[in-house]
Amino acid sequence: MLPGAKVTPEIAAIRGIPVGEASLSPNRFSDFSSLPELIDFVERVKATVPCPVGVKIVVGDAAFANDLARTLAEEGRGPDYVSVDGAEGGTGAAPMSLTDHMGLPLQDAIVVVDDAYRRWGVRDRVSIIGAGRIVTGAEAAFTLALGADMVNIGRGFLFSIGCIQALRCHTNECPTGVATQSAWRQRGLVPQDKRSRVANYAMAVNEDLMVVTRSLGLQSPADLTREHLEVVVAIGQRMRASDLYPYPPLALQAMVSPAVISRFSVEPAEEWAS
Repeated sequence: MLPGAKVTPEIAAIRGIPVGEASLSPNRFSDFSSLPELIDFVERVKATVPCPVGVKIVVGDAAFANDLARTLAEEGRGPDYVSVDGAEGGTGAAPMSLTDHMGLPLQDAIVVVDDAYRRWGVRDRVSIIGAGRIVTGAEAAFTLALGADMVNIGRGFLFSIGCIQALRCHTNECPTGVATQSAWRQRGLVPQDKRSRVANYAMAVNEDLMVVTRSLGLQSPADLTREHLEVVVAIGQRMRASDLYPYPPLALQAMVSPAVISRFSVEPAEEWAS
């Protein structure tokens, strides 16, 4: 729920709700109730905006990811990307029962979605974004290797501007001024001071990602695959991620579509080129 104190005129205009009144976000959209209807909704949005349109999902089991991939294959249309949220993700406003117990961990969720799209032949049409408590470049590399094309980072950037995870986001009482409309509390967030920290964090993540990539002898993070990961499964026991999560048989000849690699290849910074 968004408390009335946070519903400013700007937010009210964007969301189409009364100013100053609490807004209860529904747990599902009334615009669609099936996967074909979801795709119809996405297509309507795509017809009105000049940018890629996607959906964000928390994967609860492999069946949903498979059904979505099959529907995309049958319809021949749909979202340009799918943002996959792991169970690790969430906000300070999320109910604890959902935060602690709903959704697959990102490591499993990315594999489930990537494999489903490969099986149904839509992997080169739909980009996969991994999200959920990714803070470092090494964590980004791990997610890319499992099957994501890119990652979303929210928590790390919040830390860079002073978030202390007080879990007061939804109360309008954020003690550091990050998530509040209170002018008094907002004084704790001075953009002129925080901007350099945000920039430094972004550059550090990028450098960390490239360090991992180059240490594996690769040119770009887009070249990372499950072959480059080993997972500890028990004390003294390790497995290659490609054995723990084998690629679908039909995908063995082409690990990643060349179109996907060219779209999301990261050019190394000049100082890291040597």
